[in-house]
Amino acid sequence: MHRFIAAATAGALVLLMSAAAFAAKKEAWSEIDVGKVSRTVADEYAVTIIAIDGDQSFRSRRVHELAPGFHLLHVASTKAGRRGEVTYQPFAIEMKPCTRYSLVAQHDSALGNRRWQVVVKDEKAIVSCVAEHMPAAPPAPPAPPAE
Repeated sequence: MHRFIAAATAGALVLLMSAAAFAAKKEAWSEIDVGKVSRTVADEYAVTIIAIDGDQSFRSRRVHELAPGFHLLHVASTKAGRRGEVTYQPFAIEMKPCTRYSLVAQHDSALGNRRWQVVVKDEKAIVSCVAEHMPAAPPAPPAPPAE
């Protein structure tokens, strides 16, 4: 009985250490934020992500975590038309590692919802990702002595 408990404890310890090592080796990531809209900018509306690289099987949320690189998003504006219709369009983006992109819909007119474009309103570093995956550059070597 004691051997079983010792083996189970050792197995659990190895599993926990493996999980911690796996969690620590998470790759750099990028984020899409779709919730920030300025009330002072005319014809600016929030957007909703409908598909990411053709995939629609994700939870609707304000921030989407993605791998860095090229992505094709299908984005809908939250501005509804006169009959309640919503429009969407494709949006291609090359995402840098450890960067959060805030997207909004910029409409051409206050009257309709057909003419608009997706705009990257803000681009910021993800502090926790930068700290983990982009260490500070080493200091420059000292300059040679002047002769």
